[in-house]
Parts: sequence; C-alpha cells; structure tokens
Amino acid sequence: MEANKVTKFDLHRHYVEVRRRMNANAVTVTELLHAVEQPKEEEAKPVPIRVNAHRIHIPSPSVREIVFIVGRMMNVSPWDIISKRRNAAVINARHMAIYCTKEVTNFSYPKIGKAFGGLDHTTCMHACKRMAEMVSTMPEIRAIAEAAIAEFNDDSV
Repeated sequence: MEANKVTKFDLHRHYVEVRRRMNANAVTVTELLHAVEQPKEEEAKPVPIRVNAHRIHIPSPSVREIVFIVGRMMNVSPWDIISKRRNAAVINARHMAIYCTKEVTNFSYPKIGKAFGGLDHTTCMHACKRMAEMVSTMPEIRAIAEAAIAEFNDDSV
C-alpha cells in the first residue's frame, strides 16, 4: 500500500519535468520578432474585407456599412472595430466609426453603443467629443471623416 503513495518529492519532480519540457519548446518574444520580418511603412498592405461580411452581427445596416468603410480607410479589420480590443489603432478606428455614425444617422448614444457591441452611452459620447476635437485640429483625420461620410452618403443614395 505504501508503494502507491505519492510524496511531495514525486510531485515536485513531476512539476520540474513538465516545466522543463515546456521551456524546451518555448520561443521568446524577441526570437519571434527577429524571425518575422516587419513590413516597412510604405509596404503596409490594406486589411482585406472578407466576402462573408454578413457574419458580423451589427443590427443596423447603416452602422455595418460605416464600420466597413472606416475599417477600410483606417486599415483596421471591421471585426476589430466591434471587438473589445483596446490598442490605439483599433480605438481610433472605433471612435471614428462612432463619430461617423452619429454624424450620418439620428441614432441616440445608447443605440449607437448597443450597435457597437454593448458600449455604454458615455463611451460613445466620449468618442464623439474626442473625434470632433481631432477633426477640428488634425487635417488628416478630418479628411478620413469627410471621406467616410461622403462614401456612406454615396452608397446609401
């Protein structure tokens, strides 16, 4: 009966062996960065929009179109725009899409928040305020916003 008893030493030895196996196959972040060639600024390719766009669940067709237009213009996937990701490029694209939605529709902030995956209405208010400031001070942001709104209006006519 004593032969089947597992001791702390046996558990520790097993743990060490498992960790050794895991670390033997591990690749560090720096190794990955050196292994993958980073594209240069001028070589950056636009994010392709998938054909099965109907699989993104955005209740309003107008919001869906705006998300796709802004995603294409800002080189961000529409899936990222409606996701919970919080890196700078995705947040800027999401805020731009919210701003454009508010400009071209008569939706309330709670309705816009719901269309963007259940965001709080104050988040939408902040996004609109932030983008309005950026549009007034940064010409490149103004150009993106005007082009997105114009393309949406051309598509919807």
